[in-house]
Amino acid sequence: MRNHNKLTSVFYPPPPARENLIFEFTKDKDLLAQYYQIREQEFKLVYGVNYYNGEETDFDRKGEILIARKENQCVGGLRLFVPQNSTEKLPLEINNFCLKEYFPELKKEIVYGQTSFLTLLPEFRGGFVTNKLFYHLREKVINLKIDIIFSIAPISNARLYRQHALKMGFKNIKIHRNIDLPDYPMYEDIKLYLISLKIKSF
Repeated sequence: MRNHNKLTSVFYPPPPARENLIFEFTKDKDLLAQYYQIREQEFKLVYGVNYYNGEETDFDRKGEILIARKENQCVGGLRLFVPQNSTEKLPLEINNFCLKEYFPELKKEIVYGQTSFLTLLPEFRGGFVTNKLFYHLREKVINLKIDIIFSIAPISNARLYRQHALKMGFKNIKIHRNIDLPDYPMYEDIKLYLISLKIKSF
């Protein structure tokens, strides 16, 4: 039996307000357009890729976009995608790569999803805004009663995400070095690692 509500009692409180930023899940087209532009710029500048296009995708439209904004200016955000049925795949499941082969618990009636595209304007990168984004993501995960969250990232980012998860009270997070991911064109030659965060034990 799930015990998501109990999690809130052991987590750290939200980070203090700063920079007059507002954090929210949004469907506002103007704010989303800004977020898509920021993530494209970060991909090209930080990861050094040449061909990534940050335009809206079906996963964006079906997913939940969390943004940080200062008035009407988006300064960054991230995406949460949760399949709506047993046949719908996560964005990371391409080229016949299937998570159910590695995580048999996904064949049960559980809720799982993927976080993607954590991105910020350069002047907002660093501890505070990232902490705040993860805090609001955590609240969404609890409200949706999600059992497992997956993500993919270069090893330095994966370690950072693990640190944030541990800080917020999530203990069962793992970087899967033994699982070979398919090649993702948007990342070009960057080596990626699968990350899993189990909200409950099976």
